[in-house]
Amino acid sequence: MAHTNDRAGLAKPLTLAIDIGGSHLKAAVLNASGKMSTDPVRVKTPKPATPEAVVASLISLSRRLGQFDRVSIGFPGVVRADFVLTAPNLGTKEWHGFKLGAVLAEALGKPVRILNDASIQGLGVITGRGLECVLTMGTGMGFALFQDGQIAPHLELSQHPIRKRKTYDEYVGEAHLRPSAGGAGPSASTRLSVSSKPL
Repeated sequence: MAHTNDRAGLAKPLTLAIDIGGSHLKAAVLNASGKMSTDPVRVKTPKPATPEAVVASLISLSRRLGQFDRVSIGFPGVVRADFVLTAPNLGTKEWHGFKLGAVLAEALGKPVRILNDASIQGLGVITGRGLECVLTMGTGMGFALFQDGQIAPHLELSQHPIRKRKTYDEYVGEAHLRPSAGGAGPSASTRLSVSSKPL
């Protein structure tokens, strides 16, 4: 089991926070103020990353983290309510229509909420004033837009064409930047400037 920090006197609820990525699955338990009450744990994302394989890995991760009251999941694609519409960086069409939230809620016996991963990360860094855009870089590019702290409907911008039929992911995603995949590598002249000030 992952090291559990002293939970005595912690205000509930405790949240199992899960990040599903194209390369790794990560999890930790957060206290009511959003601070980690366990060390984070991670495993490689199964290949192929079918819904069944990912769910089995997430159940295994959760068992290493002790008690929690609810579950929050960041998912790399378009989600609506508790089901998945797209999962471009998991490399499988089997995700379309998969009710990930309901499946994990039944398996873990706890309420589950699921949202696009960039949207969740954005909620943690925005100021809540004006129009704010959040970009994340991982296996693929994440995108979220907020107006006065309210999240806009999700657009999977990474899959939109930007130039010569190439998508944003094909320009700035991990596969393009990794030298072993024929990309230019991290020393390429691609740079990203992000302002934390609201537009």
